Amino acid sequence: MEEVAPRKPQLRTVTPDREPPPLVMAAAPEPPQPQASIPQPQIIVQHPGLSEHVVAAFAALGYAVSARMILVIALLGAFALATTSIFVGGVLPLLVLIAYGCLVVLPVVWLEAFGKRPKDL
Repeated sequence: MEEVAPRKPQLRTVTPDREPPPLVMAAAPEPPQPQASIPQPQIIVQHPGLSEHVVAAFAALGYAVSARMILVIALLGAFALATTSIFVGGVLPLLVLIAYGCLVVLPVVWLEAFGKRPKDL
């Protein structure tokens, strides 16, 4: 086997065949022309009491919807726990279901039925 000696890289300078094109300065872009007519926003004057009533109505609606959604989620959780306790069997899942019903579902139902909420809903 012959050993090959590593070759050292050779550097050589390369000159371009032709001259690079001269740099040309571009003209500055023209500033944008102002538009002739800009539409002004319309100002709608409302009765000050009307907006307060609308905000109060939306707040009451949000409260009612959120309380009912919490109740639905709590009932779905109770249903899932009941299904689990039926399929698993035993005393512990049944005790978890009873605790969940007493500590979560019953207070949410009581708040929905007797809790403080706006009278118009």
